[in-house]
Amino acid sequence: MANSYDILRQFSADDFAKKGLTERVKIEDVQLTEEEMGMYIDLHPFTNASPYTVVETMSLAKALILFREVGLRHLLVIPKIPG
Repeated sequence: MANSYDILRQFSADDFAKKGLTERVKIEDVQLTEEEMGMYIDLHPFTNASPYTVVETMSLAKALILFREVGLRHLLVIPKIPG
């Protein structure tokens, strides 16, 4: 198994950033090897572990108020559980 230093040498930011920018690439056209399918990226440092959530029946007006007054960039909408 390759260590993280080997992976950093194999890939650069350009390998990820430029793919699909100059031409339209459909997700169906992306071919991955078995090794690539086993790879993952830990996005934990970039995610909010406790995001603002609202139920799907909340009004759009109230959601807009949350975005404006709290300064949200994302809002997690969850289904209403029948009670």
